[in-house]
Amino acid sequence: MSTTPPESKMPIFVNLQTNDGVVHTVDIRLAHQLGETICGIMRMEEGCYSFDIIPLPRINGEIMAFIIKWCTLVQDLEDNVMTRSKEIFLNLLKKDMAQPHFLLQLLKASDYLGMENFTAVGAKLLAEAINTCRNSEEICYRFNVDRD
Repeated sequence: MSTTPPESKMPIFVNLQTNDGVVHTVDIRLAHQLGETICGIMRMEEGCYSFDIIPLPRINGEIMAFIIKWCTLVQDLEDNVMTRSKEIFLNLLKKDMAQPHFLLQLLKASDYLGMENFTAVGAKLLAEAINTCRNSEEICYRFNVDRD
């Protein structure tokens, strides 16, 4: 385990390992945007960080790659953050979403990570998608949800 202050001149990277064994190496500044779960694990003492591999048992590699891509694209947004975040989210979903339940998996992951902005944007998109369904059977079918 190594520690170093985040203000050093060289870029600092953190390794995140998903439940399927995929390791994502991200800059520490981006890791701070990935929610309180990761920040809490990284933070050992005030001003010191752990650079061991951080396990993320509730997230798979595909979902984590999407979240990292989204964070990379929105990290420098200042004006109209929510509107631009939603546009970026939609554009990424069009490229990456193979099945509609992918959005549900993203929301579970963002909730686990404590990413409030991502969760808010995703929840709005989920609500819009649900509103286009005619009935509960269509919602269950579309999002691959088992009925009780």
